[in-house]
Amino acid sequence: QQGALPVSEIGEGLLLAVAGALLLTPGFVTDAIGFALLTPGLRSQLAKLVAARMIVSGTQFSHSTYSSQSRSDRFDDAIDAEYEEVHERRDQLK
Repeated sequence: QQGALPVSEIGEGLLLAVAGALLLTPGFVTDAIGFALLTPGLRSQLAKLVAARMIVSGTQFSHSTYSSQSRSDRFDDAIDAEYEEVHERRDQLK
């Protein structure tokens, strides 16, 4: 209704899916992490932390990788080659 993206709700949903997968995986450590992710307080804080980290890293990625390089600099490593298909006959192989 406010026009904002539900980032925290999406993050919490993903963390619930991860918690379910961890609980299905055998092991004490995975169960402990899975149960910890089921607690609402920890899950919401972790979702906010991950969302903030993704925003920061996305900003750094877009500015550092693409704005500093021109289009021709990014495609200098292209390899140009030609090929020819060879079809051998079965009677020549015998």
